Amino acid sequence: MPLPFIWAIGLFTGGFAIGGLTFSNLTNKLLVGGLVVAGIYYYTKHN
Repeated sequence: MPLPFIWAIGLFTGGFAIGGLTFSNLTNKLLVGGLVVAGIYYYTKHN
């Protein structure tokens, strides 16, 4: 079941915020945000 679009945006925003607390570099923020979203998406798809 695919993630709702709004939820995906929320997850990315949350991941971006988490990355922002840890990394100052924009690329790192996006990378961490993407990893958080991918991890949660994978978890929801397989559980």
